[in-house]
Amino acid sequence: MSEHKVATSVLLILLFALVDMIWHQMVAAGVSEYKNEPFLHSMDIQLSPLRWSVKAGNTPLLQRDARLKPQEQSLAKILRKLLDKGDYVKALSSIESAGLSEMSPALYLIKGQIYLALERWADSERALTNAIKRLPDFIRAHRNLAIIYIQQKKYKQAQKHLIKVIGAGVSDAQLSGSLAYINLQLNNPWSAIAGYQQAMLLDPENKQWQKGLLHCLVSSKNSQSAMALISEMLNTSPEDKSLWLQKGKLLLDSGDLVEALSSLEVAIRLGENNLQNKVVAAQLHIRHGSLARAVELILFVLKRDSSYFDAIEPVVSRLVYERQWNEVRQLLAQIKRYASKLNNAQRSKLYQHEARLPGRTQIEITRLYESSIKQDPANGDALIALAQHYYGLNQLIQAEMLYIRAATLKHYAERAYIGQAQIYIDQKNYIDAIKLLRLALAINPARDDLKQNISVMERIITS
Repeated sequence: MSEHKVATSVLLILLFALVDMIWHQMVAAGVSEYKNEPFLHSMDIQLSPLRWSVKAGNTPLLQRDARLKPQEQSLAKILRKLLDKGDYVKALSSIESAGLSEMSPALYLIKGQIYLALERWADSERALTNAIKRLPDFIRAHRNLAIIYIQQKKYKQAQKHLIKVIGAGVSDAQLSGSLAYINLQLNNPWSAIAGYQQAMLLDPENKQWQKGLLHCLVSSKNSQSAMALISEMLNTSPEDKSLWLQKGKLLLDSGDLVEALSSLEVAIRLGENNLQNKVVAAQLHIRHGSLARAVELILFVLKRDSSYFDAIEPVVSRLVYERQWNEVRQLLAQIKRYASKLNNAQRSKLYQHEARLPGRTQIEITRLYESSIKQDPANGDALIALAQHYYGLNQLIQAEMLYIRAATLKHYAERAYIGQAQIYIDQKNYIDAIKLLRLALAINPARDDLKQNISVMERIITS
């Protein structure tokens, strides 16, 4: 083969290599900050907390396991009438003004229950403790003390009193459900499952036990049983948005994003207004639903709380990547209304997205990217985008300086090295270009295209 043909072959190889390099460079610097899916893994469907409720027993004189003293009988008649009317303040005043030197455990129980009804937890605890001191196996006093400790989130103390009641041979749905709730709060979901199942056996229509069992199944990662229970509960309560939210969360966690979106939309239709859940729905719509619906949800969120910018920004990035410019303009216009409330990093992202809108002049693009970098000098996406912009304008010194800055940022070094190497290739400075590509390859050894380009340039240098 003649020297001319050899030289031509080498030049062709180099040409293909340079085209390949330029393509990767453009992907790296021009659009790669927008190519990722919305960050679904950083979001989660928000559920209402599990609530616990119990009847404290507002008719303490009608059912008792301790007797009033004879001298307390006349007071009991007065209290019965007041308690029947729900006049707890006057009932308490009647006990205080009775002038009794020593109260019976039964009267201490009544006093403790009145305090409980008035949500005076410390006073109720004191009265019930006095009752137990005088009658250690006073079952109703133990149960009421457990109620107080649950309200105060003192679950270990509540557990001790409920176990005392069970040890005395008492068993009912409320007791089993209360102990199950305590076990769940103490991070013992498997123990709680047995308690809720027992409560449901004794009181199958009680939705509190059903929801408690559902929380236990979810906490113990028993997703299949949890989904089966949700389906059963939805058959009787199809309008319960909390069940649709729970179903959506389970489906989202399992990776079934389409069905998760369907469940989440049902919950929203039933009145779910949690803003984070609307953001998740918007993210899911971007991937598997309606783009118009996603924008509608995001606008709803932005109009009510500007603090959700960080959750919404990846969705805006996705829309930019998809070149849905009308929707991007709508969202950016809404975000700009509260731009003064954004921090520097958030404003940097806002300017970065503004620069990507079509119809901008070269001067406007430069100004917006420079504003983005001024707000956040560590915005690697903006640094590389502006470098690529300068490269396109053949302002290579400015582009190289930006690539050098971007290379100091951990997650942007690979793209920066490749961008700077492209400049050196244009200048036929193959030795320095190879050095930079080797640095990029050390960061990402799987880049076979870099290996090929290095090999081509090494052959050129050798020739």
